[in-house]
This record gives sequence, structure tokens and C-alpha cells, in this order.
Amino acid sequence: MSIVEAIAITVLGLIIGMGVNHLSSVLPYLRSGSLIHHPICLWCHNTISWRTFVFLAQCSRCHRYPRLRIWLVLLGYPVLLWVLRLIPASRINWWLGVITLAYFGLVAVMDFEHRIILNPISITGAILGLGTGWYLHGLPKTLLGGIAGYATMFILYYLGIAFSRLVTKMRNQPLDEVALGFGDVNLGGVLGLYLGWPGITAGLLLAIILGGSFSLFVILYRLITHKYQMFMAIPYAPFLLLGATLLLFRP
Repeated sequence: MSIVEAIAITVLGLIIGMGVNHLSSVLPYLRSGSLIHHPICLWCHNTISWRTFVFLAQCSRCHRYPRLRIWLVLLGYPVLLWVLRLIPASRINWWLGVITLAYFGLVAVMDFEHRIILNPISITGAILGLGTGWYLHGLPKTLLGGIAGYATMFILYYLGIAFSRLVTKMRNQPLDEVALGFGDVNLGGVLGLYLGWPGITAGLLLAIILGGSFSLFVILYRLITHKYQMFMAIPYAPFLLLGATLLLFRP
């Protein structure tokens, strides 16, 4: 690998990291009808200059430096692209992998921070998933995987609603959050397109194992620190995405 290629990969990773940071911060506000053309400070939610955003400077309003998420995403993408270059995936090519990682990261950050997966993001993912799945598995398996992923998450979504209603009736008090949102249903369909059939079944199983393990860790930690609350909601999209990533990018 030449020095020029090494620098190019690093710069590309930084650009993708900045893009994910910016879009995951401003898109939730666009949903409410607000038109935001500049980056925003995650502390005070005021707009900041592009210079402040790019150079990770202090906000001129609250005088605070960017949150840890900004640093992790910005520095994490060059590392991911380097790993993808040094340990290539067995089926997905490098450029397709870069696009996939950029999309997956955007969805994961938005769901983790805002608990939403916007419809335009899901539509974009469906287009990317259809193209990627067609390339990897062929059209029939891609479409079948999309249907299976969507249908499975659709059933789980309504089971979650039924569970919430049952708990609300028993406690005579509504739950603050539901287990799954409909954005998770759409994401199930998107990942089904990516993984195809029967790959989506392994992806969902991995997501359940990863999500369950993380939930157990959180419960134990909160029990030890005496902060446990029943029916705590945990964002599920990151685990769906992680399960799909492990399958798509296996060496």
C-alpha cells in the first residue's frame, strides 16, 4: 500500500465521519419542519459555524467542546476503513463496504441518540440494500430476505404493543416507551434486503443474542448501582445493524 493510498483512506474516513456526525445531528430537526443548514452544538442545540464543526472547536454559545460521540464517530471511521482494507470481506467489495458502513453508522447513531429512524433514511436504505443484495445474492433471495425481515419485525412490533397494553392494564400506568418502534420494522426489511434469504434469519438471531447480552449487562450494572427501573427501553437498531455487519463483513 502506497503512502498516497494510506492518506486517501484516512481522509475519506474523516469525511464520512463528519458526514455521519452532521446528518445524525440535524436530520431529527428537519423532521419537525426546521430548516438547518449549519451544524449544531449537541450541548446547547444552537447552530455553529462549519469552521467550529470541522476543527472541533468550542461552541461560541455554551463554550463547550464537542461531545464524545463526535470524536468517536470522526476517528472511528478511518479505523473501520483501514480494517476493511487490511482484512477484506470475503464477498462485499471495498467501496460497497464503505457505503454500507456509512449508512449503518448514520442509522445507529440516530437511533441511539434520538430513538428514531426517519422514513427517508429507511427508503435510502431500501435502495442501497436492494442493490447490494442483488449484487451479493441475486434478486429472488434479496426480495425474499426483505419480506422475511420486514414481516418478522412487524410481528415483533405488534407483540411489543400487546405486551405494553397488558403491562399498562396490570399496573394501571402507561409505559413511558415501547419495546420497538416502526422504524425498527422498516430496518428489518432493509437488512433483509442486504442479507437476503436465509441470511436474514442469522442476522436477526445475532441481533437477539447481542441485544439480550447487552440488556443483561445494563440490568446487572443498574442493580449494582441501585438505579434499576423495570421496563427500561434500550435502542434495538444498533444490535440489528451489528448483527448484519458481522455477517456482511466476515473475512
